[in-house]
Amino acid sequence: MAPSLPHSYMVGDFDCNIGVEFEFVVQGLRGGRPPSLDLEAPDSEQDKRVQEVRHVLRKANIRCYPPISRDSPAYFDNDDWDRGSGLLSGFLDESARKQGFEIQVPGPQRKYQFWMPHPDLSVIPDRFQTMAGPADDTKPSQGCEISSRVMRASDAAGEVTRVLGALRSDMKVCNTTTAGLHLHMSEPPSGDSPGGTVRTLTTRRLISLLVMIEGSMYKLCDPERLMSAHCKPVTESVRAIAVRGDPAKPLSKLGRQHISAALKNVDKQTMAYIWDESITHVDIPYFVSAPALRVKPIGNSDPELASNAFDFEFRYLEGTLDPILTCQWARVCCALFRIAATYSTDMFRLKMLELDRIITPDHPAWHRESRIPLKTSSLRDFLAALGIDNPATYIFWLEKLIANEQAMIARPIVDGFLAPLSEQ
Repeated sequence: MAPSLPHSYMVGDFDCNIGVEFEFVVQGLRGGRPPSLDLEAPDSEQDKRVQEVRHVLRKANIRCYPPISRDSPAYFDNDDWDRGSGLLSGFLDESARKQGFEIQVPGPQRKYQFWMPHPDLSVIPDRFQTMAGPADDTKPSQGCEISSRVMRASDAAGEVTRVLGALRSDMKVCNTTTAGLHLHMSEPPSGDSPGGTVRTLTTRRLISLLVMIEGSMYKLCDPERLMSAHCKPVTESVRAIAVRGDPAKPLSKLGRQHISAALKNVDKQTMAYIWDESITHVDIPYFVSAPALRVKPIGNSDPELASNAFDFEFRYLEGTLDPILTCQWARVCCALFRIAATYSTDMFRLKMLELDRIITPDHPAWHRESRIPLKTSSLRDFLAALGIDNPATYIFWLEKLIANEQAMIARPIVDGFLAPLSEQ
């Protein structure tokens, strides 16, 4: 019997906190950034569609509250967005209290105890919609996002599958090249740590890992994601900051404990900046706007913690409404997070040397925001290094890479775009 594909977000025993954000387009709502319209919310098409979102989520046994108040405008432009967001927030708080919930805690942190659908003006229809065919201007559509509640990696797969199954069976939804899948992760409880946040050490390690393998992350994606301004390479942004500093700066003492000086493929300046003792995990994510990895003080972190909670947000991933692809992407991100959060100093040094060894300079990935090639590795070596080299997982990603190449041929992006990860 052929090995089965893992159906759990958890890798090993690393049961981290996780939240998922799905971006998509719903037919029947206007797309793009519409002008301010003075519409009666109870009679608007948007209000109707929001109610449908609520209906299908209830069918999936997911707690959800309507994101549009009858007193709030049906459309927001840039000028109205702050006012509209305030109305939206107040309405959600009131709805939650009626149901016995509190979705606010002291400080800016919000409790993510429910699935929340809302309009997303960054997601626009295009001719490359993958589930509904070519866009039809006579049938307006609206970009949307559904943010999950906080889950544990061990039980997230079943819940996400129910939600996506309900959406795909009951609504005319699709993905576009502007849509993304965002995964929020924070550390699980361990020892004296209550969990629900990320440590500075974990952040340094994760960014160091991405500097090694970020090209492979992009190669696993739909090629169009390489052109997105919403997931700019972490490697490029770190290096852009590092070169402004002292070019002769050696790897810091802190860095030497975790990063071997024997690395051959990594600019020592880059690592020196990541491991600079004066840099904290609050500073690290803000190299550029919309990086492919964010460290956010507000997100799907443990809801019991307040303003001191942080999480990682992985933004490399193309939009999808497929629970299997979502699960496999989550496993890739959980595997990286697990290495960064749980490995000893010596184990992490060895892992960095292993990744350095498997890099294949002949097959780089280019992102439109990057001035340098992001080196990749073979698929088999990449999955083995992450500890998720189940045979079925390898076959899944190999088929995905073939589909990526076919998509690249059907939707050429730039001349000379290089082939995906090798299959060996």
